[in-house]
Formats: sequence, C-alpha cells, structure tokens
Amino acid sequence: MTSEEVRIDIPTGRAGYDLFIGCKRLATYRVEGRTVITDATSYAAVFGGHIDTRSIVSEAPHLMDFQTYLVQRALERRRFAIFADCGLGKTAMFLAWAHAVEKHGKVLILCPLAVLKQIKRESERFHGTTLVDLRAGEAWTSGLAIMNYESRRDIDMRGVAGIVLDESSILKNDAGETRDFLIGLSANIPYRLATSATPAPNDHAEYASHAVFLGYARTSKEFYSQFFRKDGADWILRGHAIEPFYRNLAAWSTYIHSPRALGFKQTTEMGDEPDYVFKNVAVHSGFRAKSGNMFASAESTEDRSAVFGEIRSTPGPRLSTIGDYLDGKRGIIWCGRNAEEDAIRAMLGKDVPVVNGAMPVEERVEIVDAYRSGSIRHIISKPKVLGFGVNIPECDHMVYSGFGWSFEQVYQAVRRAHRYGRSGRLEVMFPYTDPEAAVLQVLREKMDRFSGDVQTMQGRFWRG
Repeated sequence: MTSEEVRIDIPTGRAGYDLFIGCKRLATYRVEGRTVITDATSYAAVFGGHIDTRSIVSEAPHLMDFQTYLVQRALERRRFAIFADCGLGKTAMFLAWAHAVEKHGKVLILCPLAVLKQIKRESERFHGTTLVDLRAGEAWTSGLAIMNYESRRDIDMRGVAGIVLDESSILKNDAGETRDFLIGLSANIPYRLATSATPAPNDHAEYASHAVFLGYARTSKEFYSQFFRKDGADWILRGHAIEPFYRNLAAWSTYIHSPRALGFKQTTEMGDEPDYVFKNVAVHSGFRAKSGNMFASAESTEDRSAVFGEIRSTPGPRLSTIGDYLDGKRGIIWCGRNAEEDAIRAMLGKDVPVVNGAMPVEERVEIVDAYRSGSIRHIISKPKVLGFGVNIPECDHMVYSGFGWSFEQVYQAVRRAHRYGRSGRLEVMFPYTDPEAAVLQVLREKMDRFSGDVQTMQGRFWRG
C-alpha cells in the first residue's frame, strides 16, 4: 500500500452493503476481494476527511510498535474496536487516536468513574493536554472532553467528530439503558473507538453489542442472524459460518493478547503468570448446612447464601488465615460482600481503608495513590468497584477472598497488579473452605483453559 492509498474493508451484512454503495461515489477506486482501495483525496471528498496515520509515529512517540499499528488501523477504519488484554496500554492508544481525530472536530471520551482522573493525568503526561471535565461542569468548546458513564447527563454533540468508549464491555447488556444511551449518543459520529480487555472466547454478546455501537449492525438480532441460529434463548454459531463470522469481526475490530506471538518487537507482556496459592481451611465452629445435607456446598441453592456470606464474614480459621498471610506484607484484599469487607477490616484494623461504591472518586484516587506510594499497607475492595481499569503494579500480594463463579472478575482484578510496570512476581492467595471448593474448581479450570483459548482467538483475528 502506498502512502496515498486508503483501504476500506467491507464487512458482510447490511452495513457492509451500505458502505460499498457509498464507495461507488469515489472518484477513483479498485476492489480487491472485500477491500476497496482508493486515494486520500477521493476518500475525503466522499467520507469527510482522511487522517494521515503516518503522523502517529511523530505525535505519539511513546507508543510501542504494536500500539502504533493498532491506532493507525483504528483510524483507517474510522469505526473500530480494540479488544486488548489487560496491561497492553489501551489508555495510551485511545488517547493517541483521540488526539489524531481532534484535527476534525471535538472528541468525547467516556469511561468508568474510577479511572477518569487517571486518564486525565495520562493525557497531560503523554500529550501535554488537559481534558475538559464534563463531570465537573466545565465548558466544552473545542478539543477533548471526558465524562464518566455514571453521569449520564445531556451532552451537546455539535461539532463532535469522534467518541471513545473506555472499558466498552459496558455495552454488553443488550437491554441496558446505558447501552441505548451510548448508541444513541454516537449515532451520527463519524469516528468511533471502543476499547476493552479481550472478551471471553465465544462471548458473542460482546461482539454483537459492539457491532451495533460502531454502526456495523442496526440491532443485535440483525448481527446474530447473519451467522447464528436460535436455540431456545441462545444464539449458536452455525458451523459453516465460523470463518465468515471471524472475517467480519476482523474487518472492524481486533483481538490481541500477545503482541510478541504476532511478531512485534516491543511488548508490555509479563514474563510469568502470577503465583497462585490455594489454602484450604476449616469452617468456623457451629456452621451447619442450610440444605439439610451432611456437607454444605455453594452448588446448593439453599447453602449458597451462607457459603458466600456467613462463612466469609464470621471469625474463625478462614479469617485467621487471611490475617496470617498478610502479616508483614502489603496487599489488596478482594471481597464479595459488605459483611466480608467489614469482618476483614475489623481483623486488620480500622485504619485499613475499604473502597466501596459509595466512596467519592476523589477519595478512591487518594487511597490508591497512597497505597502506590507506600503510605498505607492494605486496601479492601470488591472487583466490581476497583477491579476494572485501575493500575496498581506496586502490589506484590493479593488475597482473593470473595471469589464467585465469574472468571472475568478474577482475571480483571488480578490484572490490576499483574501488568507492565511491576517488578517481581505477583502472589495471589485464595483461602477456601470445603463448601467453597466447587466454585474454586470451576475457576481453576477456566484459568487453565484461558491461555490456549485466547491464543486460538487471536489467531482467528490475525490470520493472513
């Protein structure tokens, strides 16, 4: 491809058909397979301006080679999703993308509340620019603005050329009000970027919702109907549609887990997985199965609440094991319920902060910064509060007390510390009683399968 060429990948389905019809208005073009190739001038005349992606190298020299490639690819496609594993630098990538799109108009960045200030700091660090904070009510007349998903306030989208969704898995809830709000907000925006950690293999709902947000399908049902068959309440990928399905995804998204495996020279990958320590402990004195069985189990509906509640919040061997493990260490303790947080805090001391959903974001940032600087020893929180997006590579020890059936929550929470920038190997301790063993077994099986699964998925997106 010469520097003057612009390549337009045509996805399958109605969105691809509409895009191809638009390409017929180009002054000059040729077709190679499912790609239309034209020149920058013709592209600009029809589609409203082409961004010279060569400038990314000079304007964002901090990017690694794979990051530069992905930003350029996203700009060329205009509407794109980067599914990149935790620690691969999604913030650096979407900020570089946003600053490039700013040449064509205003750019809105939407993100979880917990990482809003972190993104503002990185914009100042990498680009020397201060993002307009819409959450704080700042006026937005030009440049880049940021707002958290939770604010959900009216936004004047006049003059907006681009929109970024950080942690875009928020789209996955097909019936969610936030999803509908985001899709409506971006409907007429020419440049759209969604960034998320690599979705679980075969999580088709993730792809369907992103296709709708990016404008490659009008509804999730339309997306599914191209490649899936309905089986009760589920959509099952048709056997003959596997290759077309992944070709479609690769036209408007990328799935990257290991840049090194793809031949890139630079990478943020960690050399070793965390060291997982599993400690089997007795239940507290007096505990009885609520199901009437001889032994309680989280697999039993009648016992589940007690297993995830009473066992984890009652003083006894389990809590003592957590205290003994953290003795002389600095750590982060992940819990599942409020009572569990309270019990662990009572054991460790009232000066140990609990970061919960009700805490103002400013206070959360202060606590994380204090932990990173070494002025506090422990943080207690839940994965859904602090386990997505926040970077804490200074943590060397974790206790994962509140584990449930969700592998994604465990993976995301552990990756807050197991990421580029840390030194040494992270250790994660799972305390468990016999009634919790079935849950932990499922998680361990998912852990064992994950690496192979994501490498297979990456190969499907980068084939050829």
